[in-house]
Amino acid sequence: MFESIKNVWLSLRGMNFYLEVTVAAFVAYFWLRHIMDQDIKKVVWVPFLVSLIGQFAYGLQHATEIKEPFGLDDVLMAAFMALLQGGLASMVYTMTEKYGWIDKLGSMVGRKIEGTNGQ
Repeated sequence: MFESIKNVWLSLRGMNFYLEVTVAAFVAYFWLRHIMDQDIKKVVWVPFLVSLIGQFAYGLQHATEIKEPFGLDDVLMAAFMALLQGGLASMVYTMTEKYGWIDKLGSMVGRKIEGTNGQ
């Protein structure tokens, strides 16, 4: 089982799809929409910007490891993958908001904390 997870992980990295970038974009979008209660019109581009920064960071790291210049093809790949990962992060947030998973998780954690402190 661990080998199959490792293979999926390495395959995604080979396609320049970094799960850390998607999670960071989701957290940034979640923080602004749910915690800071900002309007969607103001923060709709946040997951894409976070993903773009993350993609360029990983792309530049890879370019320095293999000692190649960061070319136009790398820029286009980073931009495309940033759009893909930003869209995925905003889609996951929309699903969690629609089905109430964030509130359910918060109530479960709250009950767990109250149960631990009450004993």
